[in-house]
Amino acid sequence: MSPPSSAHAEESAAKASDFYVEGGLQMVVPYPFEFWCHVKKRWEGLNVIDLFSQEFKGRPRSYYEDAFRKGRLRVEGSKVTATTPLKTSQRIIHSLHRHEPPVLSQPLQVVGVTDDLVAVSKPATWPVHATGQHRKNTVAGVLEASRPDLGSLHPVHRLDKPVSGLLLFARHSAAADDLRGLIQGHAVTKVYVARVQGCFPEDVQHVDAPLCWDPKLNLASVTEVGPGTGNNGPGREASTEFRRLAVWPDGQTSLVECRPLTGRTHQIRVHLQHVGHPIANDTQYGGTLGDPSIPVTSRLQVQTIPPTPTQSQSQNFADTPAANCDAAVPGPAHQLVSAEDVQSSGASGMDLAANADIARFTHEQLTTTSESVLVPEGLRDPESHIGRSQVHCHVGRFYQSANASISL
Repeated sequence: MSPPSSAHAEESAAKASDFYVEGGLQMVVPYPFEFWCHVKKRWEGLNVIDLFSQEFKGRPRSYYEDAFRKGRLRVEGSKVTATTPLKTSQRIIHSLHRHEPPVLSQPLQVVGVTDDLVAVSKPATWPVHATGQHRKNTVAGVLEASRPDLGSLHPVHRLDKPVSGLLLFARHSAAADDLRGLIQGHAVTKVYVARVQGCFPEDVQHVDAPLCWDPKLNLASVTEVGPGTGNNGPGREASTEFRRLAVWPDGQTSLVECRPLTGRTHQIRVHLQHVGHPIANDTQYGGTLGDPSIPVTSRLQVQTIPPTPTQSQSQNFADTPAANCDAAVPGPAHQLVSAEDVQSSGASGMDLAANADIARFTHEQLTTTSESVLVPEGLRDPESHIGRSQVHCHVGRFYQSANASISL
């Protein structure tokens, strides 16, 4: 059950002993858990079973009826029946034995630490922070359990569950405010690499296609700019730039650099589908390629589409010297490159090493709006190599202020 935005959760801090691995999946030991929230004005007059049945449709009404009978669904300080109308500001509590959905078992690699920031390589299928049915089985939860020395971390941006890549946490509120300001001021650029179906065009593709969002289907789609219709929200401008990096020898899939110029939900995925080259294993938006090494039952268990092969994300910032961090890539849920797929390719300056988890991509990703391009010392070669088990996370060119020096 996902709590409403105003709900609260009574929970203890994640500990290393909370996690275990079974069948290639990272699991969490079930634990007692409480959600509570106050009755909103729009809920007034509903009884507690109707409220939960309407707001949290992930469970059948029979579950809430049983929970009420057993005292696990209650109104604090009040004796109510199953039909008693609720009043605004009453506190309702749902107690349960929480069984979190698993994620694919992959190491969470910390790739850089400063006094202000922590950079990690997020595995595919992992949520960034507590959301929905995930509370501990998240990047933030595992960091809390495995790296208490890092202190309380502030997530300031996110990657979708199916996406892997570089993720930044602030270590204090001043750094969090600075980073949020950079993101909101468009001083941060994000670059993704995705494996897509088909032979992607050689020329740079600039896609301008407005998107709308259907919250009931959890899907985005191309539309016209304007007010929404039916379940769809309003159509909003969306732009993405795509550049082909390489094509697999059989011509069935391509590696593409993706630069979102706006930040709509599922933007890259929908725009790639729109131009006829969906992400290869993104079955939600037209992909079909699956990883045979992951059993179908495991894919169902993690409750996600097969992880999107977006294996590396570069983030560029202005005004400080560049830096790079080398870190072992977590075992990918979907290998971008395998020995059977490819030996090498020189397209667009790309080399694909046999059995590489990620590809090599160029220092163009370090370009900012400034005239000069800073290249990290020791990386003067025009390509930054990402080898079989290494990823160069370019976290340099970051912002500094009087409040915090937040460069890696």
